[in-house]
Amino acid sequence: MNWKTIGFNRLKKYFTKALKGDLSANSFLFYGQEMIGKRTFAMELAGISGDYQKQINQDVMLVDSSSSESGQSISIDEVRKIKQFLSLRPMGGEHKFVIIDDAHKMQEPAQNALLKIVEEPPAYAIIMLVSHRPDSLLPTINSRCQKMYFPTPGKEEIKKVIASCAGELNNEQIDFLADFSSGRTGLILKIFDNDSFKEIKPAAEQFYKLEKMPIAERLQFSAKMADAKQSDKLDKLTLYWLLYLRPKAKADPRIAKVVKNLLDLKYALGQPQYNHRLALDNFLIGL
Repeated sequence: MNWKTIGFNRLKKYFTKALKGDLSANSFLFYGQEMIGKRTFAMELAGISGDYQKQINQDVMLVDSSSSESGQSISIDEVRKIKQFLSLRPMGGEHKFVIIDDAHKMQEPAQNALLKIVEEPPAYAIIMLVSHRPDSLLPTINSRCQKMYFPTPGKEEIKKVIASCAGELNNEQIDFLADFSSGRTGLILKIFDNDSFKEIKPAAEQFYKLEKMPIAERLQFSAKMADAKQSDKLDKLTLYWLLYLRPKAKADPRIAKVVKNLLDLKYALGQPQYNHRLALDNFLIGL
């Protein structure tokens, strides 16, 4: 198998061997730090690339939160489609693959419906749940999936990824990005794919501007950013803040507290049942 995913050699070896013989399980939970390549690994295992929407493969089903109204949850209706998809045998090979990206975004009814599927999946099914918050899944789902931990790549490995993506960066810039990414190869690739390297510094500057604003102005900013249409922008902005500030937290207790509050905010923004405006208000008031 010609892998494009960086690292995870132990997992590559396991699945390359397992797909040639008998799999020890039909349902897997891919867990580890956010944006390090779990989803890409699952898609490569299923024989598809990142341009899933442009491909036709009747033996692969990708489920995520993009079809929901909020873009933040996976409903029971999506899980019912999985059952229907797996009711038919494979058309082009020995397996049918289901990839549930950000599986922690499944609503509880959806998780209960999935439980019935993973308890007795068809022999030809390979179901992969991808999550950086496995503790948000029902214990019964956790217990019925074979857990596959994806370790965070080391700094030197990350620097090789950066150097291969952007030959114009000098060593200082490469070193900065390696620290900034905190091992998230997916973030690095997204930064270069979207040409968003230039967004990092303005995001950091905006954070320091917010610190100096009166509370009323911070709340105006919150009202604007908490709008549903701004959810992707807010998610990226808070991620940039977190990654920029985290290396500074060890030397500054005040920054360490901000990072802790940012982690709480990131968690709240990832939960559709939480009031995102209130969570952002609380964070900004506490600066």
